[in-house]
Amino acid sequence: MRKRIVMLILAALCTIGSGITAAAQDYSVPSSIGSNVYGTYQESKPAKPVYNVDINWGNMNFTYTASSGTWNPETHQYEGGSEGTWTAKNNIVTVTNHSELPVEVSFGYAEHPGYENITGSYSVTEDVLESGVGKTYEEADSVSSELTLSGALPKGSQKANIGSVNVHLRVVE
Repeated sequence: MRKRIVMLILAALCTIGSGITAAAQDYSVPSSIGSNVYGTYQESKPAKPVYNVDINWGNMNFTYTASSGTWNPETHQYEGGSEGTWTAKNNIVTVTNHSELPVEVSFGYAEHPGYENITGSYSVTEDVLESGVGKTYEEADSVSSELTLSGALPKGSQKANIGSVNVHLRVVE
């Protein structure tokens, strides 16, 4: 009987042991691993515009030439006189826009006290200059305006400061 019990135990163990199988799975390492990338567009605050305008002033020296004529002692008047005329060399103002935005330019003349009878006028009174974007320095938009004077300069005036030339710049909206 003992033999039989031992046999039964051995048979039970064989039966139990045969039901257990060890299986190995084949795992391979992937060649690449991915991950999502996210992007968000954010509008940055625009930089302040850059303005760069060159102004080239002529020397603005004018000469007033007039002749009162010849004194006639019998009539107590000058005879053969002529109206005064103004002449100038290099009386031109040139404005060039190197800015990233267009600018409006206008030219003005202001008489100084004591010379209110002398007026100044320009060949171009105002203009809009295009921006420098897409242009070379030499291609920048510019305008030139010639100043002319009218009226009479008092006799004996020498290098008198009779007025001021003005250039006004304005941002074009």
